[in-house]
This record gives sequence, C-alpha cells and structure tokens, in this order.
Amino acid sequence: MSEVIAHTLELLGGESSFGLRATFGAALVGLTSALLGVFVVLRRLSLIGDAAGHATLPGVAAGFLVSGTKSLPWIYGGALASVAAATLTISLLEGRRRSSTDASIGVSLVFYFGLGILLISYAQSHPSGAQAGLSGFLFGNAAAMTNAQFFTLFGVFVASAAAIVIFWRALEVSSFDPDFCSSIGWNPHLLRVGTMFWIGLVVVVSVQSVGAVLASAMLVIAPSAALNLKLSLKATVVVSAILGALSGLIGGWASFVFSGVGTGPAMVLAAAIIFAFTLALRRFRS
Repeated sequence: MSEVIAHTLELLGGESSFGLRATFGAALVGLTSALLGVFVVLRRLSLIGDAAGHATLPGVAAGFLVSGTKSLPWIYGGALASVAAATLTISLLEGRRRSSTDASIGVSLVFYFGLGILLISYAQSHPSGAQAGLSGFLFGNAAAMTNAQFFTLFGVFVASAAAIVIFWRALEVSSFDPDFCSSIGWNPHLLRVGTMFWIGLVVVVSVQSVGAVLASAMLVIAPSAALNLKLSLKATVVVSAILGALSGLIGGWASFVFSGVGTGPAMVLAAAIIFAFTLALRRFRS
C-alpha cells in the first residue's frame, strides 16, 4: 500500500514526465473516443470501430517497412491509408445487396487483421533492429508516447469537438431519423461514410495508448454507460466525455502505479466497471 501511495504522489507531483504524458494521453484517448462514441452507438456502428482498429495494423507495418523507422508521419499515414481502404471495402461490400452490413464488416475485419499480423511478423525480422516495439501497436504502450503523439491526440480532440459543434444538427437528426435527414437536404449515406472515416482517425491516434485490439472498446463502453442514464443527447455527450476521460485517467494511473499493468486493459476495465454501475443505477431508478 505504501508503494502505491508513493507512486501516486510521484505522479501527482509531476516527478515523472513520461508518467504524466501517458496518463493525460490516455485521458485524451478516452475523452475523444467517448465524444464520437455516442453517435457510433446510436447509429449501431460499433463493429465499424472494431474493424477500423484491426485495419490499422497493415498500415503501421507498411509505414515502417517503407520508411525503415517508426517515424510518426509514416506510421500514422500508413494507418490512415489502411483504415480508409477498409472503410471503402465495407462501403463497396454494403453496396451489393447480397452482402449485409455485419458480413461486410466481418470480412473486412478478418482480412485486414490477418494482413496486419502477416506484415508485422515480416517486419519483426527486419535486420535493422528499428522494429523494436512495433508490436506495441497491437496491444498498446502508453508509456512510450512521445510529445508529438500527445499533441497529435490533442489536435484530434479539438478537431472532433469542433466538428460535433459545427455538424451537431446533422449528427442529431441522422442518428435518430435518417429518412427525415434525407428529406431536409442532407445525405445520410455521406454522413455515414464521413462518420466511418472519423472513427478511423480517432482509432489511428489511439492505438499507441490502447492498441489496435482494444481501441474500439473506448468508442463503445463509456458512451453506452452515459446512455444508460437516459439523459438528453447533449447531456449524454458531455457525460460520455467525462466518463471516457475518467477511464483514461484511471487506466494511466493504474499502469504507472502497478508494475506490469497495461494502460489499455486498465482503461477498458475501468470503463466496464463504470458501465456496470450506470446499468445498475438505471435498473434501480426504473
């Protein structure tokens, strides 16, 4: 117990710069994911986030193989290109009447995940040694977060918050009534595709903290917890963001204080406990 208190005071006192960066970076991941996640859950696009998370792997590996380094522009650029390709694959498969949405997402998920594992395995045999830590993108490694990655996360958060404010009416209407959305001049399919690309962007900048496997979880759990409270949409988005940030802070703290605890799993577990609490509260109130 004394060690836990000592490590906590060390973190709060700012004595560990990498600990603070990892903790607040995890909070930004939770915050940004939860902001977007409300609309993801309402539109039943949760599996899209899972597909996007797994689709980052081929891009991460390809970016490394092309550049020979883990340079952020190459890694993020490759991941974004890979997620964009997966999104287009899903859209094209959905366009065929014989392919349901679930089947389209499932095919895309397993294909890009398999390709990613294959490329990462190949990259691990790269003779330069620069591939060390590349597999961290699979399960996340917030402790290795750089200042550039932190500020990239912050930039995506600001852009996401601004986009929600600017397109609030379109997001609100299309989430509840796509037919009405179409009747007043908005293209629901275009909004859906835009949301899918947006999901991909958030997932790409999240993989450093939570990993490709768990990135989609933060898009779903905190928003679902907020939706359990049966609030207005605006209040739900705000509460979801708070719960997402809280999950990130808890995950970052746990990974710093307890040796061997990963930030991503700790974040997801914290969010799951919060979800269970709000679900119990909902049933108690009803």
